[in-house]
Amino acid sequence: MPTDNYLTNLVRHDWLTDGPLDSVVPTYIEVLRNQRYADGTIRGYLGCLAHFSYWMKADEVELSSPDSSLVKRFLRDHLPVCTCPPPCYGTVANSGAALRHLLRVLPRERATSVAADPVAVELERFGDYLTNTCGVAPVTRDGRVKHVGAFLVQTFGTRTPVISQLSAAQLDAFFAELSSHLRPASLRAICNSLRSYFRYRALLGEPTAALAAALPRIADWSRASLPKVLSDTEVEAFLMAFDCADPSGCAITPSLAACSILACAVTK
Repeated sequence: MPTDNYLTNLVRHDWLTDGPLDSVVPTYIEVLRNQRYADGTIRGYLGCLAHFSYWMKADEVELSSPDSSLVKRFLRDHLPVCTCPPPCYGTVANSGAALRHLLRVLPRERATSVAADPVAVELERFGDYLTNTCGVAPVTRDGRVKHVGAFLVQTFGTRTPVISQLSAAQLDAFFAELSSHLRPASLRAICNSLRSYFRYRALLGEPTAALAAALPRIADWSRASLPKVLSDTEVEAFLMAFDCADPSGCAITPSLAACSILACAVTK
């Protein structure tokens, strides 16, 4: 897709073309295309870039200024209280990924001070896998990235995640803490997110089968109920449906009658 088409289809393309990042956009798109990003992902990242450009212009930030500290300020200070004119792209996960690509595109001399957060880089790659390989919806992707991020931060802190160092005991400790304040449905969602992450790491050659098997099975007893049975009238109508004049009907009916009577007796 030509560069102009990406911008034409972008709702807030004027925030890019009239902002401080205008000269960077063609290179930004080219780099993402060379890395085989899907067109939808590129458009999403451009939307986040447009939001960042609008904020830079409003704060009178020059193009030479973007660095990791400015990105953190935008993500942590601006997005939670954003009052920019809608519609604008504003999720932290998408914006963080889009802006990390921006820092890589900027001339090297302006980005030498950027120290990438290992966990953030890992989550960005996992998010790209969910979008480009699995084709999950953005909301689902953001939820899974959030759940996996919480686990990785608790386990590794600021260190580079090393999957071979994970154990079932660490998973148990993580879920034991969550179970004190989360409902079963939320715990199941987190289990699914981690299972998806372990599948992703398996594609990279990591032995994750034992970790996936160690994920807990979350029971939700609130939905359990006694099985429903037929009333006496319904049982009688059911048994009368068989033709007792036929040898097959004669053989089946007594057995079904005994089972039905037993079921009714147990529930009463």
